Amino acid sequence: MYDIDAQKRRLEEWCGLAEKIGNVVVDSDGTKFRHTNFYPAEQYEPEILNTLADLQNKGLGEVEVHLHHGVGSPDNAESLRRQLVEFRDRLAEDHKCLSRVNGEGQPMYAFVHGNWALGNSANGQYCGVDNELEILEETGCYIDMT
Repeated sequence: MYDIDAQKRRLEEWCGLAEKIGNVVVDSDGTKFRHTNFYPAEQYEPEILNTLADLQNKGLGEVEVHLHHGVGSPDNAESLRRQLVEFRDRLAEDHKCLSRVNGEGQPMYAFVHGNWALGNSANGQYCGVDNELEILEETGCYIDMT
């Protein structure tokens, strides 16, 4: 479906640019330029996330949650919760990308809903879950940026 080699090549180019820019562009506190990468959970590719995690470790980016669900047919609350928790934990544990309050508790994340259908706003298409905002909050989402 996706040309993984092309994705890796583009990502390496982006990381090179981010490092060049980050070493020059800093804010008034001295924080380097950083880009937030909302990574689509359903397109999980460990090698790509490892590269993004390395960029984050250098202070040049962050990785957060992007999810397309309910695309072929309406999703349900249980399935959504499972997808969010599994991807959240994968980002936090396998890639060390998400933070926790005082280093404890469940990982926290920012969220972007795929196909702009947050909270079943597209009448069941591309979502299907009326209480999506509740589930996001319960699973550690601190901001929806859809």
